[in-house]
Parts: sequence; structure tokens; C-alpha cells
Amino acid sequence: IREVGLKPLAAARLLPALQYDLEDVDIDPDYVEIHVGREVAPHFFAWIIPLDESSVRVGLACKGSPFERLERFVADRFGKGSNPCRSSIRSGRIVPCGPIPRSFEDNFMAVGDVAGQVKPTTGGGVIWGSICAMFAGMVAAEAVEAQKPSKGFLINYETLWRSRLQKEIDLTLLARKIADRLSDRAVDKIFEIIIESNLHRDLSIEADMDFQAETVLKLAARKDVAKILLSAAKDLVFHFGQ
Repeated sequence: IREVGLKPLAAARLLPALQYDLEDVDIDPDYVEIHVGREVAPHFFAWIIPLDESSVRVGLACKGSPFERLERFVADRFGKGSNPCRSSIRSGRIVPCGPIPRSFEDNFMAVGDVAGQVKPTTGGGVIWGSICAMFAGMVAAEAVEAQKPSKGFLINYETLWRSRLQKEIDLTLLARKIADRLSDRAVDKIFEIIIESNLHRDLSIEADMDFQAETVLKLAARKDVAKILLSAAKDLVFHFGQ
């Protein structure tokens, strides 16, 4: 997108990711697993997604090279003596940094991962990207009909998608920045609070994985959790003030 005059996502702010499809493993097919921790995947997490009763999709994203960390994670999770068959290997980059400053130019609209229309918390972008693609299609049709493909008209695209997603972007981006500053001990404490208060049951019923702002606010509203988050937020402010 640099060629059309837009500022691309900074490569240094993206996280390298690696994923395997494994066969002949012992897993519970009813549960997706998320593993966090600086020793597992610093600045992000590892995931295990069941494909059927004996195969999974396992991967992680992190600061630095993910290969050694994923190999160690697979060995630790499925047993150092096991040798699951790798039927597929994929690599890519996760976008945890929010959108590009501007997503339109003359005769051009950026949509999806390239525009940073991705949840900073999880790296998921299918729903957000689909919403933005819908707005892009609407504006493109209007631009063709009006014969106005210039950026002065295509700004309507950015106005539409930001009006729909900006609150989600701001809160989930803040959540990602704070999470990156939390120690493993603080993360463990937050999960302990969630489980002891049965908040996880409410979240599993009410929470929306694609629109997480309300969940973030609900969690942060708890005094015991807010105390931990406030400490990390102060550290974040101090860090950016240097």
C-alpha cells in the first residue's frame, strides 16, 4: 500500500507466528486451549484448536523467533517422548498494533489485515475485516455511480468503519498494551480472581469474542482486577514518558 501513498503497518510492530497441524495426539476435542506466559509466548499466546478427536491445530506468536518456542511448547504439552505427525506447517505475522493511520487514497481502499483491521487482543480479523469489506463495497458502488473515485469521496469508507469499530479498537489496543506489561504472576492472579468469582461463567455466556470492549470494561470494573491493571497502566505511562 506504500505504492499508492498510504503508510503501511510497521514491520517491527508485527509478531511472527508459526502453526502446525498435528495428528495422532491425545486431546479433548471439546475445548480450545490458550496458553499465556513469557516463557511460552512473550507478548502474545499459544493456541491449540481441536480439528477432530486425534488432531489439532497448534501455534503461537511471540516477540522474536517462534520456531524454538513452538517446538518446546509441543513437546511440553504432548509429551517429550511423543512424535505427532505434522500434516501442515504455516507461518505468518499477527497484527496486534491497531490500524494504519488512513485506509483510503484516490481509487483505492485498504481492507482487512493490510489495513490493521484486526483485534489487538487475539489477532483475529475475519469479522472486523468482513464488516470493513461491506463498507468498502458500499462506498465503491456509490463512487462508481457518482463517478467520484477520489479520496475526497472515499473518505466515507473510513468514516463508516471507524464509527463502527473505533471504540473496540481503542479499548482492545489498550488491553493489549497493558497485557504486554503484566508479569506472569499478575496474569495468574487475574485468572485466579476470575475463576474464584465465577466470572468466567458469565463471560462464557455473555461475552462476544468479536466485540470485546464490553468484556474488557466489565473485567476492569472489578476492584481486585483494576488494582492489578492500574499498576501495569502506570508502568505503561512511565515507559512512554521516557
